[in-house]
Amino acid sequence: MSAQDDELWLLFVEDGTRAIDESDQGLLDLEQRPEAKESIDAVYRAMHSFKGNARALGLRNLERFAHKAEDLAAIIRERGRLDQPILLEALLEATEQLRGFLGHISLHRSDIEAGPAKVAEQKLTKALEAAEATKSDTIEVDGFMLFDEEPAAVEEPRPAPPPVLAAEAPAQVAAPAPAPAAAASTPAKAEPGNHEQDSFVRVRSSKIQQLLGLASEISLTADATLRDPALLELDSEELTRNADRLQRLLRDLKYSAAGLGLSPVGELFARMRKVARDLGKETGKQIQLQVSGEDTEVDRTLTDRLADPLMHMIRNSGDHGLETTEERIAAGKPPIGKITLSASQVGDEVVIRVSDDGRGVNRAAVRKKAIDRGLITADQVLDDASVDRLILLPGFSTAQQVTNLSGRGVGMDVVAKAVEGLRGRLEIRSVPGKGTSFSMVLPLTLAFLEAMVATVGEHCFAFPLGAVSKILRPTASDEIKNAADDRPLVRVLGEPIPVCELRSYYGSPRSNRAFTDGVMIVVKTSRGPLAIPVDQVLGTEQVTLRPLEGLISGIRAASACGILKNGGVAITLDCERLSHARA
Repeated sequence: MSAQDDELWLLFVEDGTRAIDESDQGLLDLEQRPEAKESIDAVYRAMHSFKGNARALGLRNLERFAHKAEDLAAIIRERGRLDQPILLEALLEATEQLRGFLGHISLHRSDIEAGPAKVAEQKLTKALEAAEATKSDTIEVDGFMLFDEEPAAVEEPRPAPPPVLAAEAPAQVAAPAPAPAAAASTPAKAEPGNHEQDSFVRVRSSKIQQLLGLASEISLTADATLRDPALLELDSEELTRNADRLQRLLRDLKYSAAGLGLSPVGELFARMRKVARDLGKETGKQIQLQVSGEDTEVDRTLTDRLADPLMHMIRNSGDHGLETTEERIAAGKPPIGKITLSASQVGDEVVIRVSDDGRGVNRAAVRKKAIDRGLITADQVLDDASVDRLILLPGFSTAQQVTNLSGRGVGMDVVAKAVEGLRGRLEIRSVPGKGTSFSMVLPLTLAFLEAMVATVGEHCFAFPLGAVSKILRPTASDEIKNAADDRPLVRVLGEPIPVCELRSYYGSPRSNRAFTDGVMIVVKTSRGPLAIPVDQVLGTEQVTLRPLEGLISGIRAASACGILKNGGVAITLDCERLSHARA
């Protein structure tokens, strides 16, 4: 397959996914506002565009199915309102089916099989027949026949250009509004002389990564050049000013290049509306999803990998966290349970939080289950935070029976592993009777890292600056031992904190240095603070990240290989995995 053909398939899948998302958001809005014209048009336009693009690529089986879905949307458009639940359910099921078909096409670069397409098409045909059968053109009132007015004409959307056209304008990635932007796939034309109107260009993520790599290499080369002894010997104020300006510009270049790979989480959050709706139907609970922070931007790689973890978090909140309507009323709560999905940027980190106003973690049930499975002993003392984190273990579930939603112990451990794989941490806060919140704390970008660089023996390590809470030089009185396992602790502001000795962790010979001779870097983890002794702190700098490959791919508790300004290499530590090893 040629590169051009591959590009066409990628564009088709991208356009199709966007059309499905727009249709879902329009349908969910129509469920609340049945006569919302902009949503009616958005749903019809999305299905029409999907069908047209399928035809352009010769995907006849997919085209026929999309045509049936378009017919359903046309009924809503003709009536000017969503007046039958069967239309809503059939179209939501159709978009889910289309999403699955796109997965097949993305993998196989071919049309879907005729058999599955025919079965799915027959379901839509039955829904069409049912919708038409219940449509009444006349209404009898006191013996008189009143004829319905013809629906207002809606402008026929222009056929979508096939994805083969390179000049096609992409959809704007924007935070979802209560009603999806009907013109998302056709940005408004800029007025003459209006230079503030943004335009959009499709760019492969690999090209953005290539640009970012070049910007990083230029920055490293410039740093090495500016440290050349021959230049340092020159006594030139102008050279010093230009060197400072060059370094600032290069830093801005790296941030700008990294910014090309960022996208708002709004598109990801919008998909969760349907997850929450389906969850309410499956559990029989009244669930309201509140969303905020949709404009928060994160690395595109993160959004692509966060869809499943976010879905598991919302399903966990709805199934385990929220009470039934009867239980909520008995507890003096509003009958409608609330799940809040939010995003915010804190320094160089992004916090994505899912919280509910439900019953909170049942710590007694969690502890009993852990004892029954042999994860802890009956006499083992655990604080509330440690009990809460037991629900992240693989296969752990407190559900009494297996359902489509819970009972198999697959869910929150998927979230924990996904967050760990993205160099993040998962924090849990729960108050009995009040609710629970799960916070994914993630790096803003995976391209570079603001880090604190320190040495241990001959090795150099980079600590994520956002995770560093304190740097201290302990005194002899600060050294204590854990009574349970005799492992070292350090007292910080009166609080005992576990110590992770990197030499021992990586199997290097232990140092004979006294406890008070070194420096402790205290880092934040989801399990609590962790103190790490180092020989020397070199300072903070922006570290360019490279994947761990080849001989260094198996380094424990390392998230990446960091390239320093001086050209040296530092192991970027994953503090979460260090805390797991120390626990």
